[in-house]
Amino acid sequence: MQLTTLKKLLTLAAGFALIVAGIAGLIFSLAGLVVVARLEPRIEATVTERLEQLDQVLVKTADGLATADSLLSEAITIADSL
Repeated sequence: MQLTTLKKLLTLAAGFALIVAGIAGLIFSLAGLVVVARLEPRIEATVTERLEQLDQVLVKTADGLATADSLLSEAITIADSL
């Protein structure tokens, strides 16, 4: 009889612990949603700014490569004429 009572007590304690863990999970999830909602505009602005900077870098790199290609073509033309 005591073993059955202990088993019921452990089952009750485990069930209570799972319910508490589930409630804590819901609270953490809701808190995460609130934090993301509040930080989203700042994150979006930062990502947009970084992408614009990356675009400018790529444009300048393309210009530099075009200049280098032009200079190499001229150098080949000059070398061939010698």
